[in-house]
Amino acid sequence: MTGATGFIGRHLVRRVQSEGAAVVALVRAIPPAASREPGVEYVVRDLERVDTLRDVFREDDVIVHAAARAHIMRDTDPDGEAAYRRANLDPTRMLCRSAVESGARRVVFMSSAKVFGEGRERPYQRTESPAPADAYARSKLEAEQVLREMGRAGGVEWTIVRPPFVYGPGGKGNFPRLVSLARIASLLPLPLASIANRRSILFVGNLVDAMVRCALHADAAGQILLPTDAHDISTPDLLRSMAKVRATRALLIPFPVGLLRSGAAIVGRAAEIERLTESLRLDSQHLREQWGWQPPVNLEEALRQSMSATPHSANAASHV
Repeated sequence: MTGATGFIGRHLVRRVQSEGAAVVALVRAIPPAASREPGVEYVVRDLERVDTLRDVFREDDVIVHAAARAHIMRDTDPDGEAAYRRANLDPTRMLCRSAVESGARRVVFMSSAKVFGEGRERPYQRTESPAPADAYARSKLEAEQVLREMGRAGGVEWTIVRPPFVYGPGGKGNFPRLVSLARIASLLPLPLASIANRRSILFVGNLVDAMVRCALHADAAGQILLPTDAHDISTPDLLRSMAKVRATRALLIPFPVGLLRSGAAIVGRAAEIERLTESLRLDSQHLREQWGWQPPVNLEEALRQSMSATPHSANAASHV
């Protein structure tokens, strides 16, 4: 597994171990003893600086590739496009080549719903043509294409997972910001009641449940999967649900969304308001119909687990 010490990776390691599978975690540096998962074998490899992983992979392995340079809201790299390709595309190409050479069984790739493009009201279908709108999403789509080429060459199966916004205990980026907004809204009215968006979201526990299926289910080979929580939700309703979990009430008042966006642009916060106001929905019916998969954790319980472990600070890097 790559990305095993990240937000999603830590949850996935624990779940995979609970299924009785052995985990080899590829890391840039061995984590401190207090942060290591018992029973995990940690192998130091910098994916941007090695030519092969053939010495690590074994025949019939399932490789979960979750490491990535995630979407950064305020990227200071002078050539962000190249930076994303170095981190997300080139290591995927090397990993796939190594998987073929070692006789691995399957590569499960953590992509992103952002490869579809920016938000819209109608849910994205997994069969739709991607239209990535930024460097991060383009690098993810290009990495997906590397996996498809590997599959066409034969020998190793692939599965691509395109999650929406992922939240949960230890999550960073947008989720702590939303938690902070919910706390503020319990004290002061916020002008967010007029936002009428719909977003697919995904609790990390539900994601790892689907990821285990991706690793083990024969029908997942050659599939693009869009796991989501059971229901899409608007930003105001999500804030209200967060407040309910905290036994408070979110004080939200109507205000024109266009003025919100204009004001945010003036103060350099346009991207953050876009995330709060736009819609981005995925159609996950294929998981329910073909696999009978249902997200095991409902929204109220997911928020309870997530908020009890979320620090009060929202100063974190943006997530997938």
